[in-house]
Amino acid sequence: MTSIIYIAGKGRSGSTLLDRLLGQVDGVFSAGELWRLWHVREPSKHRCGCSRPLNECAVWSRVLEGIDQRNTDVDRIRADQQLLFTWKVLPRLAVGRSRIESWPPMRRYVAAMDRVYEDLATITGSRAVVDSSKWPFDPIAVSTRHSHNVQLVHLIRDVRAVAFSWQRKKQFTDRAEPEPMPRFGTVHSVASWTARNLSAEWMSRYTPVTRVRYEDLVREPLGELTRIATLVNLEVGDLRLDDGRIDISPTHTVAGNPGRMHNGPVAIRVDDAWLAELDSRSRRMATVLGWPLLARYGYLRTSETPPVGS
Repeated sequence: MTSIIYIAGKGRSGSTLLDRLLGQVDGVFSAGELWRLWHVREPSKHRCGCSRPLNECAVWSRVLEGIDQRNTDVDRIRADQQLLFTWKVLPRLAVGRSRIESWPPMRRYVAAMDRVYEDLATITGSRAVVDSSKWPFDPIAVSTRHSHNVQLVHLIRDVRAVAFSWQRKKQFTDRAEPEPMPRFGTVHSVASWTARNLSAEWMSRYTPVTRVRYEDLVREPLGELTRIATLVNLEVGDLRLDDGRIDISPTHTVAGNPGRMHNGPVAIRVDDAWLAELDSRSRRMATVLGWPLLARYGYLRTSETPPVGS
């Protein structure tokens, strides 16, 4: 049985870092944002985390070959995914898993993804696959089948840092031509952060959920990695932190933050640029709107009160 470590939460919370760090653990394969595989129309123009085009990568070329050999209707799977990766699926989940398991788009998508996970485990010899797709209602996160041991890791980061990150200019670096990544305002980022985190908490009714804070991950990376690896009966082994850095070997992430392309010694430290660079209006807005969950996740002092009048 293949174990799946599914990272849920809001983008810009450190999921690519966590994905790649877990990929350094013996027996774990770092897949990146696996849902994006179905949107790769030209593999020769999309680079793997190992820097090779997907159709030349030792892992993804074989995965793509398997998809072709099974005559998978990729357009159909892509359309099913668009139906499943939406908030409209929530009412179906609310009435029970058995109800949603009988839904044709769910059955087709899960069957296709099952084969991809199996291929990845077989090709790489891994016991666990990390998927940092982050969508909490992903059929894999819901664990609609029992053919996999699914462990959902709920990754959290201070909403003010998340909002700031979504305002910054970044580029996709895994395309034939660099493309700008989308940017969003504070209200949108806070609303999405709140919805994603509440949804991840609600998913505990379907799948075991382990909560990890980004800030704790970068301060105590080996401790947090050990805690997650234990979920799938693996050990961190000889992975070491040397002068605040971890040597990251190339991973085969199919998609994710541009940082997935950087290998070698990687500094593990808190990215808190938002403290100095996030404008005061956005900071107050994010604090007020995100107040309940900021307090719940330990980002506010108990004596602090919402700065509504600030």
